[in-house]
Amino acid sequence: MTIISNNCLGAYTYNLLGLKYTSPFIWSQTFLYDILKIVKDARELNFQNINLVSASNQYIPEKNSKNSYAVQLENGAKSYFIHYKDKNLTESNWLRRSKRIDKNNLVFYLMSSKPKIDTIELVNEIKEECLIRNYKFIYLNTNKDTTFLGKDYSNYIEFTDNKCPYKLAKLALPYFKQEIR
Repeated sequence: MTIISNNCLGAYTYNLLGLKYTSPFIWSQTFLYDILKIVKDARELNFQNINLVSASNQYIPEKNSKNSYAVQLENGAKSYFIHYKDKNLTESNWLRRSKRIDKNNLVFYLMSSKPKIDTIELVNEIKEECLIRNYKFIYLNTNKDTTFLGKDYSNYIEFTDNKCPYKLAKLALPYFKQEIR
């Protein structure tokens, strides 16, 4: 199983399950418009064919993106490694983990995030594309201000909480296990 998540939720889920990372999207932030590109092209993408670019993005605070890198895939999708400040570490972790991707068992495990760009319409489009391609799709809502979609955790966790991905991974683990079986 390869978990592709839009933030650290995936990494915490691997840790809680006691599994080795089989996804290069560990400890990164990937906006839903890039997740959609990945969903559409995942089986054809060469995840080893990457470019490292500046992690600068209008939706990432400069203090987080400064001296950080984004991995850009051949289809233009980017994943922002704001926790790594070393280019070689970013690249080596990505390349090592991308060799373990199981393209026949992809799980797109997403949680609500930036409401201005990560819209419900975009989530619905990702869900539809996952259904077409027979990928597992799990969406966890943590934003009280959005329309309900997926499993709603907005009464327990707010997406603006810095520890939200960790708390959500722990809280949603039984639901995740149920959905991936």
